Amino acid sequence: MSKKASQARMFGLGMALVLLLGICIQWLFADAASLAVDEAALLMWLRLINHGYIPYTEIYITYPPFFPIFLALSWKIAPGLLGISWLSFVHTFTGVVAVALLAGKIRGAIAGIAAGVFLTVAFFPVGILAEKPSIAWSLWAIFFALTYQSEGKRHWLILSAVSMTLSFMTKLQSPFAPALIALIIGARFFGGEPLVKYLQLWRLHWRVLLLDALLWLSIFFITLLSFFLFYDFNAFLEPGILQHISARAIYMDEDGYWISSLKRLIEFVEGNLFLLFLALLGLIQSVIFKTKYRFTLIIWFALASLTLLSNRPLREKHFAVFLPVLAIWGGIALSYIIKQISLWVKEKAPQAGGLGGYPPASPFPSVLNKGLTVAGVFLSAAYLLWLTPIFIEGARSGPLNTGPSQSKQDAAAYIDKVTTEDECLLTDNMRLAYWSQRLVPPELAEVSSNRFKSGHLTLERLIVVSDKYDCQIAATSSRVARYTPAYKEWVQQNYLGSFRYSDDDGDLLYVARSNTIIDPDYPLSVNLGDKIRFLGYSLYPAAIRPNQALTLVLYWEALDSGDVDYTIFTQLRDQDNTTYLSADHQPFEGAAPTSKWRAGSVLKDVVKFQLPSDLPAGQYRLALGMYSLDTMERLPIQNDVSGENAILLPYFNVN
Repeated sequence: MSKKASQARMFGLGMALVLLLGICIQWLFADAASLAVDEAALLMWLRLINHGYIPYTEIYITYPPFFPIFLALSWKIAPGLLGISWLSFVHTFTGVVAVALLAGKIRGAIAGIAAGVFLTVAFFPVGILAEKPSIAWSLWAIFFALTYQSEGKRHWLILSAVSMTLSFMTKLQSPFAPALIALIIGARFFGGEPLVKYLQLWRLHWRVLLLDALLWLSIFFITLLSFFLFYDFNAFLEPGILQHISARAIYMDEDGYWISSLKRLIEFVEGNLFLLFLALLGLIQSVIFKTKYRFTLIIWFALASLTLLSNRPLREKHFAVFLPVLAIWGGIALSYIIKQISLWVKEKAPQAGGLGGYPPASPFPSVLNKGLTVAGVFLSAAYLLWLTPIFIEGARSGPLNTGPSQSKQDAAAYIDKVTTEDECLLTDNMRLAYWSQRLVPPELAEVSSNRFKSGHLTLERLIVVSDKYDCQIAATSSRVARYTPAYKEWVQQNYLGSFRYSDDDGDLLYVARSNTIIDPDYPLSVNLGDKIRFLGYSLYPAAIRPNQALTLVLYWEALDSGDVDYTIFTQLRDQDNTTYLSADHQPFEGAAPTSKWRAGSVLKDVVKFQLPSDLPAGQYRLALGMYSLDTMERLPIQNDVSGENAILLPYFNVN
């Protein structure tokens, strides 16, 4: 077997092991049931897209088009948070392969495999965020550019441009990459030559370089513009570009911005300490031993640093731009360590003509070489010792599955009980919206600090959107409360009650929109005394069977301000007036009692009940009304035909 084939085989087997390592990390440490704030926002975009809303035109999405497309395709392949997380793992792991190929191109199979291991440990587990997939595509763009530099075939240049576009259309995480690629392409003719020859070389090759640049840029922009054949660029402009630009200067002027950024830098260093030292060792070795592409890696790191400084605000996830080049340097360090140890072993082996086990023509390694190797062995051992207890603990505890807290589960259960599945939820808490399986208004699909600080979401805009949608529940305990405290007054004026789902002051749901849209499937107008008017109802599903859940939506109007808490009774009766089921309740589980109803307000009340499994087929009707729990007296029904102060709804069939 040739040396090249042997290296390729070693690399393939090594990357298979790296993939298994990544799967293990993802399985043990990715919390399949928990959600980061940003992940919840992405899932809300996805749910809105699946319900037919148009990105950018209707849904406020701040990411470029390719990532929402990826989310939508992932949902079709594997619907659910767990499925999307694993497809994001696959998406991101392609970046690990690209880094391994880059390191392998620089220093061989061992360096490639080691770089893949380092990046896998640093990158994973992944959720469903866009930063690492964006970096993955930029890594392929760099790899294809380096391949073009060495082979000179322009299809690599085309692949580089397409990959760079996909990176930018996922998220603008590596804006430095086009500059790095330009340097790589230019180095095809200028690399390694003295500066005095650059002008001469430019005169010789300027046409080829210009053609390369035009080809790369043409493919880049054609691919970029092709996305906006399907989406409105003007609609994308505000959330995708202008908002980020407007927020940058504001974050810079904030007190404590640089201290906060320094704190995040320290956290990154602490979390990747041994990789950083190994990368430093690899950098030193690549300079001393004049490893190819050493200046490319140094420029890469410098450009990534400048990109990091340009991020506003600076978050932990932004530091991921460093990880690929650190992993490559770490892979270079490990390859030199293994190479040097293998040379020492050979030198110690008895050879003919040698004295003391050393070949006569082979000198002892230099002090510097020994020092670098010993330091590398120590750092590699420390890295393994750091990782071992983490993996042991992960294996003992098994996959994480924390999910929402009990209070959030209680809130989601309450929302499900008092609203229908097609109701919206007026909230900036996207995790609560996801767990309760409710949509938010598409214009509020992202309610971030960035959006508030940039001026792209104001109190006036918030109220306009809130008025547009007939959401029966509002939960504004996060950024809305922080940046627009006056919005709470609007909510209290427009909702009749509240439900506290934990002892935390912020964990409050405002319920029962006071001026809800009157839209019953079966309109009626029946007065209950001089206090309340019944305006009609809707009943779901249309085809009713035994052992089925029924949803009854009732519309009430307050004719006068209330002073008594009335209980609503709902009874299922057959044609003989036999009652099979009763469901007595106060509106919104007592959170919006009739004593809080204001004159002129209209309320939408949801009743859910389960039909008995042994319910005989036949015709049934619902009887409903209100009574005082203290006196058990029912409110009188205007023009009552029941003889018992009950509103008798038309019969329906149970099949």
